[in-house]
Amino acid sequence: MNSSASQQKLSGCAEFVRYFAMALANGALYSNLHPQVSRLAGKAFEALIQAMEKATKISFMLIDDQMVVDNQPLPKGVYSERLTGAFRDKRIESVEFSEGITESDLLQLIGNLLSPETDYQKLAPSEHVRFGKIALSATEPSGDSQEGKGNTLTLEDLSAAEIRILAEIYERAKKRQNFSIKGLSEMVSGLIGILREDINSFLLLSALQKKDRYTFTHSTNVCILNLAQAISLRIQGRLLHDIGIAGMLHDIGKLFIPEEILCKPARLDEEETALIRQHPVKGAEYLYAIPNIPPLAVTTAYEHHIDFAGGGYPRVSADWPLNLCSYITSISDVFDALRTRRSYQAPTELPECKKILQKISGTKLHPALTRHFLTLADSAALKGPFP
Repeated sequence: MNSSASQQKLSGCAEFVRYFAMALANGALYSNLHPQVSRLAGKAFEALIQAMEKATKISFMLIDDQMVVDNQPLPKGVYSERLTGAFRDKRIESVEFSEGITESDLLQLIGNLLSPETDYQKLAPSEHVRFGKIALSATEPSGDSQEGKGNTLTLEDLSAAEIRILAEIYERAKKRQNFSIKGLSEMVSGLIGILREDINSFLLLSALQKKDRYTFTHSTNVCILNLAQAISLRIQGRLLHDIGIAGMLHDIGKLFIPEEILCKPARLDEEETALIRQHPVKGAEYLYAIPNIPPLAVTTAYEHHIDFAGGGYPRVSADWPLNLCSYITSISDVFDALRTRRSYQAPTELPECKKILQKISGTKLHPALTRHFLTLADSAALKGPFP
């Protein structure tokens, strides 16, 4: 194969990895039956066929953390990392696609990779898809494998990789230790890619059923809702990325509140309410000391419970100028709190959510941004059922 043909093949493979990883991400956040998953799988299929061209088969191999095709490494990035992580979770070392493969074969593979019940032994190869297995070695840290598997089984709304990122940040935060923002930054970049493919899919967020999983999901959902609002407002570049980071970290101060108060199924008393209301200040103080944290995340952690009309907490002067991201995050925070099932609250249906947001618009929430969000929600609701 000449260099031009080889380069074209690698380019097609990279496109396949991109769209296939995005299909996986959509399936993890929503459902592998969502139309967006089928659309992205179709694009992955087109790229795969282009890469195969006249070849009868093509193999994607995982060597360490590198995806390799025909002994040529594919470019590293958020998409290849997501795909290699999915392979490792299922103990897959290689996937071979052969002539005659169909979109249905790819959708079946996506279902296999996303299903918490499917391990390597239960993978369902087709006539045109074959798997190779990663053998556990004596030097491989078994804890990582078990952690990923356990998280996949219990946190169906997020990928194991994303949960590991958040879990590590939360554990370090509880100990008042610094953390690296690199993994979180890549996670936000991946979500931006998903939303740019289909901004109207943002309402199909996963609502967790268990109270002890709420914090993980709420942080991710607020990030997604923030990004959806910002993208629709034509915000781009570093500011867009920082708005996502701010959404992910807005509630980090709750890690410094006693868990029995956060998870209390009954109404909080005055003393407990006062403790809860300390979390914006505690979160901002903690984030301020972390290297490389966007200043916008610090500001948003502090301001996201301050009302548009000046109420809320912490108390600030009447002329305090709230940041745009704080206004956006307040809307995301209220909306996701309404639509998520918790031990003391059933999820609120979309029409009722809209009524509540309209009622508090102009007092608690920014009126123009709330109207914009409701328009966005109406558009998204036309794309599929609200969970």
